[in-house]
Amino acid sequence: MHNPTVWVAVAFVIFMLGFFKLAVPHLVRALDQRSNAIRNELAEAVRLREEAQAILAEYQQRQHDMVAEAESILVHARREAETMKLQAETDLKNAVERRTKLAQDKIARAEADATAQVKADLVTVAAAAAKTVMTDMMPSQSDALIDKATKDLERLVH
Repeated sequence: MHNPTVWVAVAFVIFMLGFFKLAVPHLVRALDQRSNAIRNELAEAVRLREEAQAILAEYQQRQHDMVAEAESILVHARREAETMKLQAETDLKNAVERRTKLAQDKIARAEADATAQVKADLVTVAAAAAKTVMTDMMPSQSDALIDKATKDLERLVH
């Protein structure tokens, strides 16, 4: 007991016991708090990751739905365009046929009018020629008879 090394060793052991008695609970508490904070941060990170995955899945589903809807709209628009094209072709064909028919009717009427006019002019010329021939062949007292005959002829022909 008279050796100073023993007293230094005893003092060191007492110091270490006091240090562990006082400092270790504070260190353990600090480490526990740090561990709890890390655990909480990890739990929050996991929760945020799951939430982000759920949002990503929702947006991917929305994108898929929108692509499907866009394709559906495109198919519908193509069908509508084809229907409109066929309708326009049919309408154009009908309009051309109708105008052709109108033009043919107009031409037929013009031909009929021209034929009637030619016949009328022909009758007038024929009547005038007949009158001239009759006047030359008959005596002058029968002028009234010739005028009456040519008028009757024109009335019958027209």
